[in-house]
Order: sequence, then structure tokens, then C-alpha cells
Amino acid sequence: MELNHFADRTEAEKKSRLNMQLGLPEGAGRKLQTSCAPGFYLNRRKCVACSTAGCAICTNNVCSSCLSTKMLFNATTKTCVCQTGPMNSTKTDCTTCPSGTAFNIATQTCVTTTTCPSGQYWTGTQCAACSSNCTSCAALSGACSTCASPFVLSAGKCVCPSGKIFDGKTCVDLNICVAGKYNDGANNCLDCGSNCISCENVTG
Repeated sequence: MELNHFADRTEAEKKSRLNMQLGLPEGAGRKLQTSCAPGFYLNRRKCVACSTAGCAICTNNVCSSCLSTKMLFNATTKTCVCQTGPMNSTKTDCTTCPSGTAFNIATQTCVTTTTCPSGQYWTGTQCAACSSNCTSCAALSGACSTCASPFVLSAGKCVCPSGKIFDGKTCVDLNICVAGKYNDGANNCLDCGSNCISCENVTG
């Protein structure tokens, strides 16, 4: 009985090690293999690692989703791109850059930054002005992080709050533009035609 128990345990350990090597879920058997662990795909009844770094699901080695929420899936190149820092050594997650550096998404590397004056950001080679109405923005990308009043932050840009439109200088009540301008229907006050004192909204 003890010998049989030892043999069963040894066989189970062998299967467990094999499953790990093949990327199979724990307890899966070679004959019943129909699915693979994240990062692997089924190829001729064997689990093969996806060649795309950070890939969670791939079909015929073509990636369709990423392992980490810190990664952005590029539908054009079918690759996983880190957004916070370089990939870790196992290519399963994204790290963060050390203090004094910023992450360059384009090169997927951490680069040394220089402190720029308020309202400017480090491009990688020089200080440049943040976008209009932005008081501070992220190094390298220039994405706005804080806005001048009365603007509010939206997707890295400074925009007018709900119910307001930009008249070229500040935010004003929706559908109310100064004399000589009209609301184009997209929250912008544009100039009326030449020699025109007032004009209709949207059409001008």
C-alpha cells in the first residue's frame, strides 16, 4: 500500500511539473488538454507561450489582450504597451520609473528629467509650454494634470465645464457669445463674417 501511494504521488508530481511547463491549469491531463493558462495558446494539443510580451490571450500566436491593466493593447500592431514603466523581467506586468525619471511610452524606457518652470514640461531634450489653460503637465507626454480656473481637466486637456463654452479667452455660458462671434454648436465661439456685427448660432 505504501509503495502504491508513493508511486501515485510521484506520478501526480510529474503531471504537475509537466502542466507547469506546458502552461496548463493545475490538474489538467495531457489527453484532455483543451485550454491553456494565460500567456499560452493551444497548438497541436500542446500549450505554447505567446511570443508577444505581456500577452494574456493569443490565437495562432496573434495577441488579442494583455496580462495587466497597466498595459494598453495596440489593435494595429497586436502588441501590449506599458503605460506606467518598463515591463518586469517576466514580461507579465509593468513597473514604475525611479524618482527623478519619467517613462517614455514611445521607447518603453525610463529617462532622466529636468525640472521645468510652472506651466512647462520636459520633452526629453528641453522645456516646452503646456497646452493652453494648463498650469502643469506630465513630463514627456505633455498631458495636462492641472488647469487654470475656470477650466476643468478632461482626458489630459483643459476644457470648459458643463454648460459653458470657450469664447477664445475664457468659459462663458452656453449659447452666449460676445458680439461679433457665434456658437458653432461644438462649444466654440467663432468670428462672424467680415463686417458682420451679429450672426446666427451654428451657421454663423
